[in-house]
Amino acid sequence: MKIKLKNYFYILGIYIFIGIPLAYSRFPDTRNELKYFIIVKRMIEEKSLFVLKYFSQLYPDKPPLYFWFLRVGRFLSEEKFTFIAIVLGSLIPAMIFTLLFYKFLKKFIEEKRAFEISIFLCTLPYFMGVSVFIRMDMLMNLFIFSSLYLFFSFYYFETSISRGRLILFYTSIFLAIFTKGIVGIAIPMITILFFLVAEKNIGFLKKIKFTRGISLIFSLVGIWFYLIYRSSQGAEYISLLLGQETVGRIVNSKAHSRGIYYYLIQLPLIFSPYIFMILGIFIYYLKRLKRFKEWEKLEKIGFSYLFPSFVMLSLASGKLAIYLLPLFPGVVILMYYILKYKEKDRLLNLLYEVTIRINFPSYFLIKYRKNRGIFEIFVISNICILVLLLGGLNYYNQNYTLEPFVQLIDKIPDKVEAYRFDDYRNFECFTSYKIDNYEDIKDISKGYFMVRNKYKKEIEKMHPQLMYENREYSLYSISEVSK
Repeated sequence: MKIKLKNYFYILGIYIFIGIPLAYSRFPDTRNELKYFIIVKRMIEEKSLFVLKYFSQLYPDKPPLYFWFLRVGRFLSEEKFTFIAIVLGSLIPAMIFTLLFYKFLKKFIEEKRAFEISIFLCTLPYFMGVSVFIRMDMLMNLFIFSSLYLFFSFYYFETSISRGRLILFYTSIFLAIFTKGIVGIAIPMITILFFLVAEKNIGFLKKIKFTRGISLIFSLVGIWFYLIYRSSQGAEYISLLLGQETVGRIVNSKAHSRGIYYYLIQLPLIFSPYIFMILGIFIYYLKRLKRFKEWEKLEKIGFSYLFPSFVMLSLASGKLAIYLLPLFPGVVILMYYILKYKEKDRLLNLLYEVTIRINFPSYFLIKYRKNRGIFEIFVISNICILVLLLGGLNYYNQNYTLEPFVQLIDKIPDKVEAYRFDDYRNFECFTSYKIDNYEDIKDISKGYFMVRNKYKKEIEKMHPQLMYENREYSLYSISEVSK
């Protein structure tokens, strides 16, 4: 079997033997993931493809494409909906992304190194973790990378420019918008414009028919908005999309508003256990920015992919750690060069040594290695971490999620309501009745109530019967209201 074909199978194997078990073992988060199930449920009930609703409220927070994937998952199996939703909406896009990333890297560096970097990326604990969540970020990441894959191929291999590929390039950007909104165009555009300005070749935009391409993107957005407008409450929905969900998220986000320093604080978590080498990337490349023209091709791509978008996302009002997911290709590309240059730079070598010592599996492997490359060792370390996470997932589900309550609630002949736990309403995707949330203890009468443990002392004043509890939630039965 040819090496390159074998490498593709190795990448698939990572997702089959690590990603799928993680996806199958996870119980969805109550606040966000079960919320998406409710949106899909309303989409099916109202037969609406473009106007999303969360219960009876309009939900313009996200475009509809990802929810179409979830709807397909619901159609395939209601019983295994969670698992299928993760596979369709996150795991398969992550797998396709990694295969494309490997194919892209081979254009610039030797095949062995391209394979090592690709495996390293997909086994990074945070990256694999996001791959098994019910979120649209990985799908958007795939479309953003697809567009930049084509752009850099156009730039360095001009013979690849054709009408069909240009249409695919601009359509990929539209699909990124159609998955997550304005960030889907912001990241590829700022990456491309920064790169061309740094290369002093802004005229290349003519070769990729930039004006026509942007017109195509806006035409597709216009068709999408027209279909919304023709739907029930379409005009109000468009107003919300153009207001709070575009300009609002950038300038004054209604949720996830964070300070400009937020992502710097999150870096140790996101890139654990490689944070010191990530710091090396920032220090090394910002010092050498004036010599951009002298860098290797892939270095220029990695820097353009990472730094401009990192600054843009830091300046935006709405921030979450997962928003940095599209920047991971730039990080691992530059990490490859940091390892390549560490012997010539004392600071880089120091940061590398610190990284090795805090990464226990890597330290052990390096001490006893037999001609293994650094990236190979990092990959083995990442896999060890992922296996440990998989082993602890059942404990997490049982103690910090609602999974142990599902079968118990299903056997209760009456409704199970919520006390000061509004997110529990999302549990309606597992019930056949409407769930009410009570914020005032005086409004509670007989019945069954789910409560977060931080409020359990309040409900215990009514002398309820505890039916089940874990470290995060408790289920009570109240047979008689205390006067």
